[in-house]
Amino acid sequence: MPAPLLGTTPCSHRPTFPDQGDTVSHVSIQGLTKRFDGKPPTVAVDDLDLELEEGEFLVLLGPSGCGKSTTLRCLAGLETPAGGRIGL
Repeated sequence: MPAPLLGTTPCSHRPTFPDQGDTVSHVSIQGLTKRFDGKPPTVAVDDLDLELEEGEFLVLLGPSGCGKSTTLRCLAGLETPAGGRIGL
């Protein structure tokens, strides 16, 4: 299965979180792995490393089933990774 294409570009918009009033200045993903049990078991994301600095904008582009949404769900805390580290 092809890996998603990753691209970043500077962005002046900084996301804010209404409850805290804070902004995200750095995103770090190290060795992110997500597996789904089944027959056969599926590796949705395999050892992904990604660094986003303040002001960067990320685009995930790839075919269906390559791990784009799973990566974002892990980043949002909606999925539990099998391995790796996510830092905000």
